[in-house]
Amino acid sequence: MGLFAGWEVPLFYRSIREEYFTLCNRGGMFDISHLGKFLISGKDAVPFLEFTTSNTWGKVARGRGKVTFFLNPRGGIIDMPFLSRDGEEEWLLTTNSEARERVFNWLQTQVQAGGFSVTVRDLTPEFLLLSVQGPYTQEAISQFFNQSLSLLSRFEGTWVEYNSIKVRVSRMAFSRVDGLELLFLREEGEDFFLKLSSFLTGQGFSWCGFGVRDLLRFEAGFPLYGREMDETVTPLELGKEKLIDWKKENFIGKPPLVLEKKLGSKKKLIGMEVEGKGIPRWGYPIYNVAGLPCGYVTSGNYSFTLKKNLAMGFISSAQDKLVEELYILASKKKLKARMVPLPFLS
Repeated sequence: MGLFAGWEVPLFYRSIREEYFTLCNRGGMFDISHLGKFLISGKDAVPFLEFTTSNTWGKVARGRGKVTFFLNPRGGIIDMPFLSRDGEEEWLLTTNSEARERVFNWLQTQVQAGGFSVTVRDLTPEFLLLSVQGPYTQEAISQFFNQSLSLLSRFEGTWVEYNSIKVRVSRMAFSRVDGLELLFLREEGEDFFLKLSSFLTGQGFSWCGFGVRDLLRFEAGFPLYGREMDETVTPLELGKEKLIDWKKENFIGKPPLVLEKKLGSKKKLIGMEVEGKGIPRWGYPIYNVAGLPCGYVTSGNYSFTLKKNLAMGFISSAQDKLVEELYILASKKKLKARMVPLPFLS
């Protein structure tokens, strides 16, 4: 077990390697109830979201959703949440656990400052959230509910019932492996939780810890708050311009992003393949072959599929086209590396 954003979480149940291959070949389960869960509702919900996020919402159908950005006035990332329409004026929001309190307070401030007719409610203590991932996920979950869920498209969700317990099933995963997320009330969820766990275990699925979850998001090149993302990093520096709707008249953080798009970003997130046995860690400095500092590592891990040590990090945009080989300084040891495209695996 370990601590993450004030929550006690499982790091692994068996070995990370065993959990990794079980999930990739069959299926695995994560308890992700630590994530922030909010309900945004009211007649001004859509204009409120248009102003506070980087993309558009008016034409989003019920049950559909998007990944987006909450930005500060400088264009820095407050969080990269997922928003889904649950009704005409109701939206479900999932945030990084470390950002939960900060996002809640920030949203409340924006409601009051803008005079929006909107209510933001923190559902985190009331609901449990499970993630089931792997190639047999849709088949197994459909069998459990006795209802076909295989036709759900990416970022689409629907409410289903199990013995009168309402469960929202959404097709999404913070991972390179496809999956479903299940949201249900904590007060009535213990029996459901145990029956689902027993059923999936019987189908060859296994419980997995945060070690595997971090590796699978890393292989997919997904940014994690506190590593690749914080309020000093912009969406353009992450290479996530597709999550910005430039046609919107205004949203918080747009003016500096327009300027950055015109002038160019100061740094860029890259992938790196590392020679030797060392795994780079957050904060390790990156140097070019001339020995000049040009960036820093944000995440590092070993890929069991690629059988390689890999890293993500930021380098100066001025170095992007000039650097073929890099060096990472790890505890006075130089690790040779080269840039590779992100994601590492898809």
